[in-house]
Amino acid sequence: MNKLKKFELSYNEAIQNIKHYSENLNQEVSVFTNYMIQTRVSAESFLPIDLKNIFDSAENFSQFLKFFEKNLISHNICFPIINGEPKVLFHSDNTKNLIEIIKKEFQYPKETEFEKIIFLKNTLEFVDEHSLYVVGNNKKIFFHQAAIYGIEQAIADLGEDYYPEWLFEYKQFIF
Repeated sequence: MNKLKKFELSYNEAIQNIKHYSENLNQEVSVFTNYMIQTRVSAESFLPIDLKNIFDSAENFSQFLKFFEKNLISHNICFPIINGEPKVLFHSDNTKNLIEIIKKEFQYPKETEFEKIIFLKNTLEFVDEHSLYVVGNNKKIFFHQAAIYGIEQAIADLGEDYYPEWLFEYKQFIF
C-alpha cells in the first residue's frame, strides 16, 4: 500500500472516530466534542499550551478526543475558571498543587497571584460558561471596534459572532 493510501485511511478513520465522539452516549463527551467542532474560538484559549495543535489534522483531533474521554472517565480533568476565563486542565490523581499546574500548563508567570479560581462541576458546565465568556468578550470587542472604526465595521469584523441587541446597548452607552 502506498503512503497516499495510508494517509487516506488514517484520515477516514479519524473522521469516523470524531463522529463517534460527537454522538457518544456519554453526554459530557458528545457535548464537548460538538462544542469543539462548532466553536470558532481557538482551543489555545482554554486548553493547556502543549495541546495547541489539536486542530492541525483530523488525526490529532481524534487522538485528543480519545485522551479527553480517558481523562474524563478516570477523573483526571478539571474545569477551573481562572480570572474569569474557563479552562480545561488535565492532571494526575496524585496532584497536590493545582495552582502550580495551572501556572505551568497555561504559562502564567510563577509570581502570578489569582484573585479567585472557581472549579466547575463538569464538561457541561464548562461549555455553558465558556460560551458565555466568549459572548462577553465579543461584546467588549464590538464596543471597542465600534468606538474606533464605526458600527458597520465592528459588525462586519464580528460577523456571525455579533448580536444585534448590542447596538442598542452601545448607543445607550455613548449617548
